[in-house]
Amino acid sequence: MLTRLSLRVRVLLVFAGLAGAVLAALAAALWVAGASLSGRGSPAPEMLDALALAALVAGLGALGAIAWIWFLFDRNMARPIELLAGGLRTGQTPEIEEARYLADLGPAARDAAGARARSAEVLAEAIAEHATELQREKETLEAILADIGAGAVMTDAAGRVVFYNASAAHLLPGIALDRQIGRHLPAAALEAGAARLAAGALATDLTCLTAQGQRLRGRMRRSMDGMLLILHDRAPLRPAPRALIETLRRRAATLVPMLGALDGPMPAALAQAIRAEGQGLAQALRELAEATGADDASQGRAGLNELGAGLDQVPDQPRLALLADAAGVNGLLRHLDRRLRQQGLAPRLAAEAEPPEARLLLSWAGAPLPMDRLETWLAEPPDPAQPELTGHEILAAHATAIWSEAQDGQARLVLPLPVVPDRADSAGLTYDFALARRAPDRRAWRIGPAWSSIPKRPALTPPPTASCRSPGCASPAAG
Repeated sequence: MLTRLSLRVRVLLVFAGLAGAVLAALAAALWVAGASLSGRGSPAPEMLDALALAALVAGLGALGAIAWIWFLFDRNMARPIELLAGGLRTGQTPEIEEARYLADLGPAARDAAGARARSAEVLAEAIAEHATELQREKETLEAILADIGAGAVMTDAAGRVVFYNASAAHLLPGIALDRQIGRHLPAAALEAGAARLAAGALATDLTCLTAQGQRLRGRMRRSMDGMLLILHDRAPLRPAPRALIETLRRRAATLVPMLGALDGPMPAALAQAIRAEGQGLAQALRELAEATGADDASQGRAGLNELGAGLDQVPDQPRLALLADAAGVNGLLRHLDRRLRQQGLAPRLAAEAEPPEARLLLSWAGAPLPMDRLETWLAEPPDPAQPELTGHEILAAHATAIWSEAQDGQARLVLPLPVVPDRADSAGLTYDFALARRAPDRRAWRIGPAWSSIPKRPALTPPPTASCRSPGCASPAAG
């Protein structure tokens, strides 16, 4: 409770207690003296008068001395200390005459207040400079994003648009802040992308149709509590090689299943030759797709967890990065998984890596799937919002095939895809705008001995009528 009182009040209470103790001691001494005198037979009236006079003089003297000492202590100690403490809190220590009795406390308080004021000034300047730098970088990034070719859209956790650039406004007519992104992009595509991100991917591919029917592709990434979408027009595939690739794919897809349908024993060399021919045909398909530009949908890298999002997977799968469009392949696998479950089967996804290729295996216990039924399912669009993007189209865009087979008592669908080196999927930004305001290091331009022997080109001298006042114009001495 006493800690809530000021220093001066607590000092006053200390001296008041001292005065009370002195008076109590004086009263006790007078009582002892009176008892001693009465025992010696001294007259009571004269004794009482003498004791009362002595008590009055001693009490008033003691109280006066205590009060005077308290006044000096309060004026020269307690009051200056409180003033210095208040000045330290505000950073402005006043000049107190009585502080001279505090020895080094007054000068130390003034020095501390001055140091604090200087530190506050330096901190304020640093904060102002940092705020200016942040504003400059913000304006620079806004200028870059405003004119970037891809559409950039950022949403919050509720799916409301909180940022978009000019390209996004062109790709998504009618987009505005504080509106749902679901007005412009199908919710199914966004939910599928969110599921792939929830499976562990830092970013994933996105392919969808806008509300106006325009096909977009891009990347989807978590940003704070929402999503960041980088969108651009999907270039139309060349129609001529698509039919050729589809024909080759159908023929390649029949090679491996034919091995299990043959009657009678087959020499191992012949089986190996047929398998080699099938793999060679698949490789030729990829090379043809790359040469004709029909492989634009499979240029992205996708992890196995990203491609298998939403599917039951075999545990302890290898860490793989595949050359595939995550949206298309994941949608196809989920479509086939849904069809198999409608048949009462319970498929699980696994992977077998045999670089430079990996095979995605959708396996189940039971009879293998007939090829005609698989072809029927592949003719269906995995995403009803994109009816023209069938399973055949997705496979042809990836220059691959999918077939049904049986092995070790398990039936499975096999989808081969190329393996690419794994890499961390980061934001991919490196910048330091402060470099533009720093002078270049001249030492970095010194020519070493290995370069000094290279003949120099003659300097280009501008015509006499040319002006060389622009910042980018080089003087003749520049060489």
